[in-house]
Amino acid sequence: MDIESIKKIIDFFEKEIDTEEISLTVPLLTLVHRNLQKQIWELGGKESPMEYSDEFNLNVDKITFTFVIKK
Repeated sequence: MDIESIKKIIDFFEKEIDTEEISLTVPLLTLVHRNLQKQIWELGGKESPMEYSDEFNLNVDKITFTFVIKK
């Protein structure tokens, strides 16, 4: 999964689903999870040092993604 994939998901939900809020939990393989976490950090303000975690959130408009490492 990468930023482009997330954009496609957001576009789909914004066009096809009319609801207040959407929450998605996305389990990812460790390497994919870490790469995505780094990409999102690089797009952000980079105000704090990069710290990997087993779970992180991304909020875009009315959609909340929770990315977790697949067990």
